Amino acid sequence: MEKQNTVVLDIGACNLKIGTDDGIRNIPNCIFKSKMERRKSFISGQIDSCKDHSGLFYLLPFQKGYLVNWDVQKQVWDYAFGKDVLNLKPADTSIILTEPHFNFPTIQEAMNEIFFEEYEFQSILRTNATTLSYRKYEEEFPLENCCIIVDAGYSFTHIVPYHAGKKITSALCRIDVGGKLLTNHLKEIISYRQLQVMDETYVMNQKKGAGSEKSSKTQEQTIRLAGERISVPEVLFHPSDIGIPQMGIPEAIVHSIEKCPEELRPHMYRNIVLTGGSCNFKNSKERVEREVRSLTPSLYKVRVTMSDRPQEYACAGGLAWSTADHFREHLLTLEEYQEAGQSACQRQFIDI
Repeated sequence: MEKQNTVVLDIGACNLKIGTDDGIRNIPNCIFKSKMERRKSFISGQIDSCKDHSGLFYLLPFQKGYLVNWDVQKQVWDYAFGKDVLNLKPADTSIILTEPHFNFPTIQEAMNEIFFEEYEFQSILRTNATTLSYRKYEEEFPLENCCIIVDAGYSFTHIVPYHAGKKITSALCRIDVGGKLLTNHLKEIISYRQLQVMDETYVMNQKKGAGSEKSSKTQEQTIRLAGERISVPEVLFHPSDIGIPQMGIPEAIVHSIEKCPEELRPHMYRNIVLTGGSCNFKNSKERVEREVRSLTPSLYKVRVTMSDRPQEYACAGGLAWSTADHFREHLLTLEEYQEAGQSACQRQFIDI
């Protein structure tokens, strides 16, 4: 059978991860406006041509984890599909799209219309990023038939168990902590202790995950990061430190696993997978493993895995899945959509 030309579009609230046979590209999912360059706009990757990153402000398609600004999102998609990035022909391409858990039906319907009626893709598959991550883990550990995916994203952190190809929805857990909150918290700390940076979202977002880097220059002044490199990611483990009355990631993992059937729990504890850009902080894997171990009965083995690029893990999972046997049965074709409309999407994409 002829090889399917498939693109993976992991649509994050901050970044767009695009997977093709040539690899994975990570571009901003937003439009930037510059206060210094006469309010000039930069769509997604065009930010690389911006000469002054101070005072940039964002036009984001997502608010509180859901796609609401279709005008901004459409411009980013146009840029991604155009000659500067993919230069693809939708009529010859199948596309895997990600959406948030418990996405609103109106948003799902709008996505179906845009990708089938405006772009006219050959076929699409709409699913969650955690499902693609599960598919990648399944490829890496074929002897395991279950795992729990921790997706620390921009708006939220989701903890989702999977067993035998299906997510256990009743055990899904969400924490209202993600990359956006961490960046805002960092801005507040720096503004209080050193320099007013509340308008420097772009610069502070870059420095948030800078690892061993201790300083950054903005507005021709130096910002030194010391204790902030510890206190900011600590919010992922103790949201109550900044007034959010919710569990941290280790507690949420245990809570989610304990809601799974008892016979699956030992398998879940030894197959914990960290994904998402907010897992990029140094020693995240070791910290999660240590704290889950302290909360878990000693008879269970605890193992946490994380790839070198956790923000691209879901996209890599989509690429792996697209080469698997029976993948095409999950796709909905343009012809099928034209015949049955939105009802075909509701049938095809249920709980994938």
